[in-house]
Amino acid sequence: MKEFELDLPYASDKDKFIEYFKQNELPLRGKDKDCPIEWKWIRREFVLETRCITAMFERLFSNYKVRGGRKVLVECVDLIKSETVLNFSGVYVVQVKFNFLDFITLSDSDKKKVSLQLLREGVEKIASLNKWIFAPFDLVFSKIVEENYNNVWVWNKPVKNANKQYVAEVICEHEVRAISIFIEVKNIKGISLGRKLVVTEQPHEFAYARQLGDIIWLTEETVALISKQHDEKWILDMKQLT
Repeated sequence: MKEFELDLPYASDKDKFIEYFKQNELPLRGKDKDCPIEWKWIRREFVLETRCITAMFERLFSNYKVRGGRKVLVECVDLIKSETVLNFSGVYVVQVKFNFLDFITLSDSDKKKVSLQLLREGVEKIASLNKWIFAPFDLVFSKIVEENYNNVWVWNKPVKNANKQYVAEVICEHEVRAISIFIEVKNIKGISLGRKLVVTEQPHEFAYARQLGDIIWLTEETVALISKQHDEKWILDMKQLT
């Protein structure tokens, strides 16, 4: 089991949600400003805003082998149509009750907590029905709470410059509304000498993974993050660090 996702497949009154977004002029990332507000954009927004927690769960979760299972998909709905746990080609699907309008009004920190709770409810239902050992899942739920729901991680391995005086690494801070990617430089003792924000992107790997190609030293004091296609480059010059 490697993948975990929260989804908003439908609502009993989609028009009510669409009208709410229109009246309050709420942003919908990924939607062209000239496109009308449709349910698919609201659904996408929910997936984006919960991805920081589901991605954190995936990162911390040791691969628990389940016969015929590779992903948990929790459908968050205001009206449960089925209490049955389904399995579509290795994707376990379960529904949990959820009030999306309440979720919209929450702070980002509370959205993280609700996201984790929704994921827990779904996983518990699936694990109970299939008689899975819940301890590996419970360990990760507890770890996320211990980490105060902060999904911060180092991408790839730190890289030393030619004279091995400095070490550069890429720090990813995955939040509800965006992911921020930094280049940070440390001395040989591991003390930070400063960092620079180089990329801010939508909080889903489909948006930001393309930025994470390679990190290389250009000179003894200049380091760069290179995109996967090698068509973009973000540079940190240590002379500019304060």
